[in-house]
Amino acid sequence: MDKIDINYHMGTATFPIDMVAGGNKQTYKGMFKVKCILGPLEVIESDALYRKLLGDSNPNFASEYVGSLAYALSQLKYRIIDAPAWYKNDIKMDGSHVDDAILLSIFDVAVEAEEEYRKGIEEKYQKARNSVVEAIDDGTLNDGSPQQPEEEEEEKKDETED
Repeated sequence: MDKIDINYHMGTATFPIDMVAGGNKQTYKGMFKVKCILGPLEVIESDALYRKLLGDSNPNFASEYVGSLAYALSQLKYRIIDAPAWYKNDIKMDGSHVDDAILLSIFDVAVEAEEEYRKGIEEKYQKARNSVVEAIDDGTLNDGSPQQPEEEEEEKKDETED
């Protein structure tokens, strides 16, 4: 798969898809823009959609593959911000008409984008944290007053005591 471009400020990722479907041999090309992380309400709504797609009667009898498709569709509904025209569907849910292998590949890259985003955020956090700790330790981050080395402070104490 091609490169995933993460926008850490916006919490989004863009990536290209260029695949040939196994079933109909159609080529699917285009750029996708996705949310790297869903908000709490989106998680709840995607879970409700997942359960709805599995059906009201005996959803636990759905095959693992059907469960994977339902999960991918329910997640992508809330993750995808922008997609190529071939992904969009005015009659049913976006993505519901594309080859299943293509759908699952798009979902896999969206999950990979989330993992990359979370890893990058953690690295940025640790770098910032270490920078602050270093600034505190070397005295460049304080209450705003100039700091003097301990020796100079001790000399001043000695002078005032005399």
